[in-house]
Amino acid sequence: MNKSSGFTIIEVIVTMVILSLGILGIARLMPLGARVSQHARLLTRASEYAQQKLEEIKTFKSNDARLSAVIPTEPELLDTVFQFQRWYTVTDDVPMTDMKLVVVTVAYKTTIRQDTLRMRTYIAKN
Repeated sequence: MNKSSGFTIIEVIVTMVILSLGILGIARLMPLGARVSQHARLLTRASEYAQQKLEEIKTFKSNDARLSAVIPTEPELLDTVFQFQRWYTVTDDVPMTDMKLVVVTVAYKTTIRQDTLRMRTYIAKN
């Protein structure tokens, strides 16, 4: 009997099915990766907006009216696509006297929900 070398059609079909299942599994992860990447990009942007405001607030004199303990400031619209908004609140004597707690909040919308990032710092009253 003459024995030929090579693959049978059944072996090729089974291999193609296994390969196709693997490729489909990886393809299903692509949208998840895109969502995670967009979330990280938006979170980074929100962090930058909050950090900018904190740095600006640190330049205020301790008796500046913008550092008086009041209700939150009016939101600033920073971006119209993801609707980034930023505001801050100031609380006196927290965590101890002669200190002010400043909390900067940045809110933004994703395609799924609204997210919020808060950064805080303490400023001496001096």
